[in-house]
Amino acid sequence: MFKILTLDKHYTVYKLPEDWESDAHLETGLQYTRIDESIIQKYFTERSRQAQLSGLLGKGFIGYLLHDGKDWINYIWSSTPQTPPPNHIPRKIHDPRNYWIFFCRTNDAFRNRGFYSYCLKLFCQTLIDQYEVEKDRIYIDTELELAAADKAIRKAGFAECGYLALNRIYIPRLLDIKFGKWHKDTGVIAE
Repeated sequence: MFKILTLDKHYTVYKLPEDWESDAHLETGLQYTRIDESIIQKYFTERSRQAQLSGLLGKGFIGYLLHDGKDWINYIWSSTPQTPPPNHIPRKIHDPRNYWIFFCRTNDAFRNRGFYSYCLKLFCQTLIDQYEVEKDRIYIDTELELAAADKAIRKAGFAECGYLALNRIYIPRLLDIKFGKWHKDTGVIAE
């Protein structure tokens, strides 16, 4: 017997403004490194986490890690024009010219110290400087109810540009259908 899983989620979408300027500079003792297999093996000991991050590399996503040489502090990933969209974004509403930031994590030992916002600034500056990405092509989203993430994203300089109403029908190993609508205006979600 198959169990059908349906999900209805809402995400706030943010865009980097064209007039955005970064005030983040790499602090002494910290390193900001593009994630590759050697970085994954050095900083992540859980096999499930290693497999997850290696899978993102295998799809061509760009990931960067903030670390102090011993411990990882934060990682951030982004889609590129050469990759599929992040897993939760339906292809039909994804513009392949955009870089969509997703799968951001701060190590529990470093939470509540501003590293998420700081790393978003570093990551955006890296995309602009090293990959020549136009500022208004950088997007990020967060689930509607995640107030802390919303605050950090706004602190990094992103501006809200609407919300995603997403639905997913999933039968393990058989079916995974994602559909939704990007409401490209701000405001309260109409029920």
